[in-house]
Amino acid sequence: LACAAALLALPEKAEATFPGKNGRIAYDSFGGGTDGGIYTINPGGGGKSKVTDTLVSGDAKPSYSPNGKRIAYSDYDGQDYEIYTINVGGGGTPFQVTNNNTHDFYPAYSPDGEKIAYTEFSDVPAAIYAINVGGGGKYKVTEGSNPSYSPDGKKIAYEDLDPVGGDLEIYTINA
Repeated sequence: LACAAALLALPEKAEATFPGKNGRIAYDSFGGGTDGGIYTINPGGGGKSKVTDTLVSGDAKPSYSPNGKRIAYSDYDGQDYEIYTINVGGGGTPFQVTNNNTHDFYPAYSPDGEKIAYTEFSDVPAAIYAINVGGGGKYKVTEGSNPSYSPDGKKIAYEDLDPVGGDLEIYTINA
């Protein structure tokens, strides 16, 4: 019982993104039951607000749109993981951006808010794709994972295995 109590006392896993234009931090939490989901919170810690329920296990990886009005995230659709967007306040129905037979994670908005880069896990190696925020126009950028646009939107930074050393390295590529 002591071991079980100690495990229950551990903090839940969460991933966060920097505040959007509204100044709130977005993060995902896998608390189990009704506690799992995407939340926003003030940088000082107050004003926690639930944006959406998610079925993922702490891997939603929320990303604010450049105008701070929407959050992109990954969620399970009953078959695999897809990329969705939702209003920051949580109102309305989430919009499904990707719809395929692969696991899609790590969404990142382009600075102009027109595209979302994400990682697609269908086979090894993982690959980075970009897609229009309204769906469609999908294209492969490169092999790798965890994309992030440069502030001018011309480059994407990502991680990939070093073919020589076998460890993860950071690379950049034209968007």
